[in-house]
Amino acid sequence: MAEASEIASKLADIEKKALQALSMEETLSTQALAEKSGLNLDAVRRAMSWLNDKRLAVMLEQPVEKITLSEPGKKALAEGLPEKQLLMLLEGEGGKGELKALEQELQLGKEFNFALGACKGKNWITVVKGEKGIEVSLTGLEKDSLKQGLLEEKILQKIFASQKLGKEELEKIPELQKRGLIEKKLLVERSIKISALGMQALHSLKGQKEETNILSSQIL
Repeated sequence: MAEASEIASKLADIEKKALQALSMEETLSTQALAEKSGLNLDAVRRAMSWLNDKRLAVMLEQPVEKITLSEPGKKALAEGLPEKQLLMLLEGEGGKGELKALEQELQLGKEFNFALGACKGKNWITVVKGEKGIEVSLTGLEKDSLKQGLLEEKILQKIFASQKLGKEELEKIPELQKRGLIEKKLLVERSIKISALGMQALHSLKGQKEETNILSSQIL
């Protein structure tokens, strides 16, 4: 207990706040500890490292696969998916347009062919040979999807906001990865749990605070 008291007396404020936010019953992630302690992430990372070095807590590291937006994915989220851009352009053109003119207007590169195929596969458009070239027309079946928002677009929004994906959304991940809109990265996730020595130091901190409060009341 004497060792814990000595260590506790020399702790920095961020270490004290982090230690007080921990309990024996739980292991907290970096983000969870930041929320519980009121410290910013940079301060929490430093506090976790220091508490671990002083044996007041045990820091755990676990590799996790994280899905993030690629640069094209960020662009698609900001400007709209290529298939959505195609649908919106056709709407603006009265529901139909000539293939080459649409391709030149959108400037999507190889994504134009994907947008065309995706829209055709979902029966949102028809592609037929006309007098002036290949004509692309809306079928009307795209209206509900545009109104509700495209599933792929919702997935990109969730990934950007670090929100959990549902089963149907997870099934779309390989397709979005193949399109280069998302990336999978292997990251190290850190969490921390208070140790027995840390609990002793925590009790010591509480005792020091009570003594300070008593002295303050006596002075007043």
